Amino acid sequence: MQKTKLHIISKTTDKDGTSNLEQRVVGELAEKDGSYYFFYEETAEGMQGTKTTLKWGQDFLIINRSGTIENRQEFREGQRCQSVYKTPYLQIPLVSNTKKLQIETKGIKQRLNVVYDLQYGEEPYGKMEIVMELEEQNEY
Repeated sequence: MQKTKLHIISKTTDKDGTSNLEQRVVGELAEKDGSYYFFYEETAEGMQGTKTTLKWGQDFLIINRSGTIENRQEFREGQRCQSVYKTPYLQIPLVSNTKKLQIETKGIKQRLNVVYDLQYGEEPYGKMEIVMELEEQNEY
């Protein structure tokens, strides 16, 4: 496994407008059977105690969270995914409708970009865009 930096930029557009969230973490990157895996611990407020695994290949991205927050979202362009977002206090059914999924690799850098419509239960929530940039760290 390779120590790797992850920079996440999340953009949410809903009835109240647009908001952005940025996060930087360090985790471990691995490759197995043509898929990449990135493992890290969440540091954002309310997410502490949650471990996140990103898994991706040429045409898919899976975000799997376990711990304080439990959730598994799968993204494939043109497809819908149903999941449940579980916290210690409540469970929220989610539906993600993936509009765009782009995965680029340039040397030791990778860029994942997913755009999707999100529903809470049957109610539309808004348009989401997540950009994840990974860069392997050289250890000296």
